Amino acid sequence: MSRLSEVDRHRALGLLQAGFPISEVSLRMILNRTTNFRVRQRLHETHTVSDRPRSGRPRCTTQRQDRNLVRNHMNNRFLSASASSRHTRERNNQLMSPNTVRRRLSTSGLRARRPYIGPILTQRLRHRRTLWAQEHAAWDRIQWQSVVFSDESRFCIDHADGHGGGKEEKECSSRIIVVVVVVVVVVAVVVAVVVVVGGGGGGAVVVAIAVIVVGVVVVVGVVVFLKDKNS
Repeated sequence: MSRLSEVDRHRALGLLQAGFPISEVSLRMILNRTTNFRVRQRLHETHTVSDRPRSGRPRCTTQRQDRNLVRNHMNNRFLSASASSRHTRERNNQLMSPNTVRRRLSTSGLRARRPYIGPILTQRLRHRRTLWAQEHAAWDRIQWQSVVFSDESRFCIDHADGHGGGKEEKECSSRIIVVVVVVVVVVAVVVAVVVVVGGGGGGAVVVAIAVIVVGVVVVVGVVVFLKDKNS
């Protein structure tokens, strides 16, 4: 049977105080006689029909564990609640949910924050930015037309610094490697054919093999150079 609400308790108590017998009150409210009797008995003992205070759910951590938890997060500011929960479970063989970790940290005044991404502005940099804004506050539209707003983007015209354009750089490197391989193979084949046709005999074969080896070495060197440049 569901728990009797406080409104129904007051209603049953009102009927009892109005002189209705317990049996009739039970029939009207579809309650057990024992329930009505307990409501009247609680009012007589505690002068209220509200529930008595309960101890609540027992805490799964001690005060010492709470202090250790806070200390770990103070030492490692990037430690997440999930990782801390797993670490506590592995070390103490005790179940602790990430929500429990967040509640303990919140009680100690610690809140989750995202790491700041961007330039760290010191007092000197803030002062210089304020001066720059004050100096250019009176500029008109014509003067601002000669200014490019880059939104702190990186622009490298003469070389690649590894930020952005990675796909285009890799495609360009692949094309260069293919061209070098084709050129070296063609040159090696032409030299070998010329030497063999010229009647060089065994020496011609050696020269052809040497040309091919040199071509392979050149190709490997170009590949390594381009990889180092793109990394």
